[in-house]
Amino acid sequence: MKHLASAVCASLVMLATNIAVASPGEKQAEIAYAEALAARGAGRPDIAESILRNLLSENPNAAQVRFDLGVALAEQKRCAAASRTFDAGARQTNTPDYQRAVQAAMEDLCPGLAPFEFSLGFNLVLDSNANGGAGDSSISIGGIPIALSSEAVAQSVSGYQATAEIAYNHKIGATSYIVPSLGIAVSDYEGGSLDSYAINTGLSFRYQGDRIDWRVGPTAIFGFDAEGLATTGGGISGRGSMALGPRTGLHFGASHIKISDQRNDLRDYAQSALNGTIVHRLENAPTAIRIGLEFTDRDYRDDFQDIRSFQMVLGVSGALSKQIGYDLSYNHRSSRGSVPHFLFGDRRDKVDTLSASVSFSNLEGWYGRPYVGISHSISNSTWESKTYDRTRVLVGFTRRF
Repeated sequence: MKHLASAVCASLVMLATNIAVASPGEKQAEIAYAEALAARGAGRPDIAESILRNLLSENPNAAQVRFDLGVALAEQKRCAAASRTFDAGARQTNTPDYQRAVQAAMEDLCPGLAPFEFSLGFNLVLDSNANGGAGDSSISIGGIPIALSSEAVAQSVSGYQATAEIAYNHKIGATSYIVPSLGIAVSDYEGGSLDSYAINTGLSFRYQGDRIDWRVGPTAIFGFDAEGLATTGGGISGRGSMALGPRTGLHFGASHIKISDQRNDLRDYAQSALNGTIVHRLENAPTAIRIGLEFTDRDYRDDFQDIRSFQMVLGVSGALSKQIGYDLSYNHRSSRGSVPHFLFGDRRDKVDTLSASVSFSNLEGWYGRPYVGISHSISNSTWESKTYDRTRVLVGFTRRF
């Protein structure tokens, strides 16, 4: 009832400013306005919105009606529309009392984006094939055996992965923000050859409406390994989400980046990517279904390595009990090289991955919710060095706040 009390108090503050509700001489308008307040009090802000819009169409200068319309919209969590309505009323009245009433209503009903956003992730990993290489110490190309280095041979290793990101939402308008961000990712396995570190920085313009939230802007990337700076790059990226219905949402993203390898110019590449995922929550069960598609086009300076990939993800998540959640997914990725290699020939890869995990809400803390997961991948490739079976066991947590 906190938000209702706050909205009622804000209305009383507005009435004290002696701003007319509608044409005072019209009894019918007074009755309609009382019905709108009663509808809000009964928990039906949608009905109040309809009444108030009719009153406002008859008297566009009625700032009190405009204020209550903003509250009715905010009570429906249509915060962008509420903010625009309040702004229009502020331009009409330009009084401190109106501004204080608006601030009280918005702080209670639509606090908006937090100034800072954080994410944190940590995984302990046991990987049966961390390198994604061949299963033996040699492969055969055209009947000719070719010896492989130890780094290309499948091996069982353990290690950890950690990620952290911080972003600041600097408000520049009712629904718009400028968002600088900084992210760090660390991967450390047995043996220095598998260690990697990455730093991502970005500056985005963000728009948050009632049904859509998106951001886009430039990004810079710095990659490190055991020997120091390995790659640098930059480009533009964007992501967002859109409400398609009461229980259905769309998450989407796009990026174009150019990466420079600091030790081998032939490994410089440009990459473009598009992705989208639809999530639908079932009405009578604590279950969510998701379907995702992604396209990636990576063009190397060395044309023999160019590759285009399509990826499809099917998943379902929900609750086994009040304390245990689950997630199941199937991932299929199909890739094809655009130019045949002079030695390996045409490149076509298919990777199928099944994953399962459970999380434990009774163990949740400031660090997030712990989980245990396992995945198994099968890769088939015309380049034999890319053919493998791979099992990963993950123990970790994720946290957004």
